[in-house]
Amino acid sequence: MTADTINLPETVIFPWPSREHFTIEFLRMDVTPELQRRAAENLANEYLTEARKNPDIVPYGGPESANFYLRQQSREYVYIGQTPPMNIFSPLAWGQFFQAWKRGDFKKKKE
Repeated sequence: MTADTINLPETVIFPWPSREHFTIEFLRMDVTPELQRRAAENLANEYLTEARKNPDIVPYGGPESANFYLRQQSREYVYIGQTPPMNIFSPLAWGQFFQAWKRGDFKKKKE
């Protein structure tokens, strides 16, 4: 027995039999005042401004994701072939370390 690959033709499933039928149904659709109110709320400037600030409301799209990925890659290319710097000489990191030491974060806890 030998393995064989079978390619099936592409199948596109539409809820309407044709584009013309979709056009007829779309034009016949009854838009209630509730749907109009909800659409107006979704397109309000306050909502859109909040959505731009909070990625939980509207996730990042293609351009934003590509921009993030390219910036991340450019940061990595700066240190290509060498070890990236560590924050061992950072005064802020040392300050946080000493504060944690004074609080007793590194002491063994008795069980």
